[in-house]
Amino acid sequence: MSDLKARWQAMPIEQIVVEPAALEQRTSAFSRLISRRNLQELVAGLIGAIAFSGVAMKESGLVSLGAWLSVVGVLVAVGFVFAGGRVDQPSPAEPLVIFHQRMLRRQITLLRRVWLGYLLPMVPGLGCFIVGLSLQMHDATSRSVVIGVGVLVMAVFATVGWLNRREANRLEAELVALETSLR
Repeated sequence: MSDLKARWQAMPIEQIVVEPAALEQRTSAFSRLISRRNLQELVAGLIGAIAFSGVAMKESGLVSLGAWLSVVGVLVAVGFVFAGGRVDQPSPAEPLVIFHQRMLRRQITLLRRVWLGYLLPMVPGLGCFIVGLSLQMHDATSRSVVIGVGVLVMAVFATVGWLNRREANRLEAELVALETSLR
């Protein structure tokens, strides 16, 4: 594994030529991408919160508790994305390259903290919800399906965490290349 890591670290970093027009275009595209992601997270969060609220009001016991905790977890996750991933406008006094570096750093930090601020808040609610559902199942097949859904949720969470880590690494390489080109 260390050989793979050494080869990855030894890969050449693509040099970025900082041309004002290209940087402005890249910064604008990056801002649009982040804004679109934030909007998607908001819509998905609202859909999830509404769906879990409906389940929480119809069910009782662990399923209801898990659904309410999931609503809270979803709202915390959406708040995490909006607080950490907001899109600012560059100050007229701030050079665009400094603004772009700041945006990259903010997104790298957000992506590296996805487990803590985005996924972890949803774990107690979803766990309680899935355990509650499995306890309501009276036959082994139904219980196995619910447990399978729980395993699928864990796999999705692991994939989301991995994808965000990978994107953080990509953005960090972009930031290093940008900073290297400025020297």
